[in-house]
Amino acid sequence: MTSPLVRRRSSLSNVECGGKAAVFYIIDIVRGRGYIDELCVLPAWRCNDLGTRLLSWAIAPFDATGVDDLELMVVEGNEGAMLLCERFRFPPAPRTMRRWPYGQK
Repeated sequence: MTSPLVRRRSSLSNVECGGKAAVFYIIDIVRGRGYIDELCVLPAWRCNDLGTRLLSWAIAPFDATGVDDLELMVVEGNEGAMLLCERFRFPPAPRTMRRWPYGQK
């Protein structure tokens, strides 16, 4: 896996296989709380244990800096991601629903 690209307090890391992106994550620390803003295994690379390895890799910087309050959002209906997060002791939380201004997504 490649080294994180650090910009301010956020980190973006990705892994390429055969010259194409396979997985990526974006993490951030805000006021002592860790956020895994994005964690993605592209469809062609799923079912290869990359999700487990990627989540472990994304959590490591928080462990190294003593940040133990982490937040990660999962798209509803993504059962595989939900099970993965539960294995890493991210309990299910109440759903947040947002309404974007008309014409924006």
